[in-house]
Amino acid sequence: MRTTCFMTLVVILVVVMTASPVYGLSSFNGRLPNGSVFSCSACHSSVPDLNNFGSAFNDADRSWTFALSQLDSDGDSYLNGLELQDPNGVWSQGNPDPGNSSLVSNPGNAGSQPPVPTSTPTSPSLPTSTPTNPPIPTFTPTSPPPPTSTPTNPPPTSTPTDIPSPTASPTPGCLNDGDVDFNGTHTAGDSQLAFWIGLGAYTPTSAEFCAADCTGDGSVTAGDAQVIFSVVFGMGSCADPLFIFNDSEF
Repeated sequence: MRTTCFMTLVVILVVVMTASPVYGLSSFNGRLPNGSVFSCSACHSSVPDLNNFGSAFNDADRSWTFALSQLDSDGDSYLNGLELQDPNGVWSQGNPDPGNSSLVSNPGNAGSQPPVPTSTPTSPSLPTSTPTNPPIPTFTPTSPPPPTSTPTNPPPTSTPTDIPSPTASPTPGCLNDGDVDFNGTHTAGDSQLAFWIGLGAYTPTSAEFCAADCTGDGSVTAGDAQVIFSVVFGMGSCADPLFIFNDSEF
């Protein structure tokens, strides 16, 4: 009887000590923005094998960072942050998930991509009314009355000096250049971010709003997103030329 109990205990210890570690822990979902949408498949092609995004996440100490958000781990031309609705990498663990979960795509799967805007911008209608010229005044000018005395010019008491011209430095305005994520180039990610801003699914900063307003009409619509998408392929242009920031200026 004692021998049987002892052997049973040995078997249990062997099973516990040789058990494989658990991969794809659901607790890691909370370390990524909208991590629960794709759960383990965001990091694993098949458990326990890591995909490229999973390897990058592991290298970042399994934390969401700005650097990780700016990578395109699955090579589908969409940055990890854009696919997880945090294009600027500002989300931190414990905060509510950003953006719209229905627009989230898998950063570890090239076949999973954000929806591309399909609407075609329409040209504004031309005015139909014909402007009219203002009426010409009909009054007759009268001659001024003759002077009753001869004015004398007072002698100058001081020599006037030239007034210097204002030297205020110009301040940058609203740049409607289509580079919404400020990475110095036009990509499909800029078009997608402008599309989300137009839908109200992403709240932009004032600079992001200006950049997304590619047509420069003061609003961001699906039309702006379509124009930016055309610019990516060299078939269009925004209201302002692409402005490339110099890091040494900040």
